[in-house]
Amino acid sequence: MLGLFEKKQDFTADVNSATKTVTVKPGDNLLKSALEAGMAWPHDCRVGSCGTCKCRLVEGKIKPLADFSYVLEGDDLQNGYILACQTALKSDIKVEVELLAESEQVQHWETEAVITGVKDLTHDIKEIVVETKDPELLANKDMLYEAGQYADLKLSHLDDGRNYSFVHAPEAGQKEFHFYIRKVPGGEFTTWLFDEDRTGQTLSMSGPYGSFGLNEDTLPMTC
Repeated sequence: MLGLFEKKQDFTADVNSATKTVTVKPGDNLLKSALEAGMAWPHDCRVGSCGTCKCRLVEGKIKPLADFSYVLEGDDLQNGYILACQTALKSDIKVEVELLAESEQVQHWETEAVITGVKDLTHDIKEIVVETKDPELLANKDMLYEAGQYADLKLSHLDDGRNYSFVHAPEAGQKEFHFYIRKVPGGEFTTWLFDEDRTGQTLSMSGPYGSFGLNEDTLPMTC
């Protein structure tokens, strides 16, 4: 019974023999906390389906938020590998992960934005236009994302954001971002979106995430 009333607490994750340390708050996962701390943790989907964010648990207790065996191979599981995006902490832990090289790191941004347009494409797909007036973001001369990447859209009344791919090719200094969103039965975000016209509603937008795109290498092509 006492366990029901235990106060939730922050835990820490020592990464690569404590060369870096991440604080993981209650309700957050290891990957989310690492990215927010500016760590160059490899990732693509952030929902436990690609395996890119895997790391090896060296010490400590975790709470898996999904079945790792759907993504990780048997050898990985036997060697203690876990998915950072599907890992909550039950104690302080130590993990090992191959962080991205400086040339591979992606600069993430976060901004408050407003839905300035909603268009029905089909009976269950809408196009929404999200606009930011963040002067720092608008002054950025670099592209804010690359083709194949996605953003996280978060509503204030929901615990977690939702991931949606950018529709159009990026432009320097752009302030509008387009997304195609399909209605998911029972989905909190899409139910909210489809219930009524949400033009003028504010949300939080962050990105870019993912690394799906053209890989310029010299490996043989399989046809």
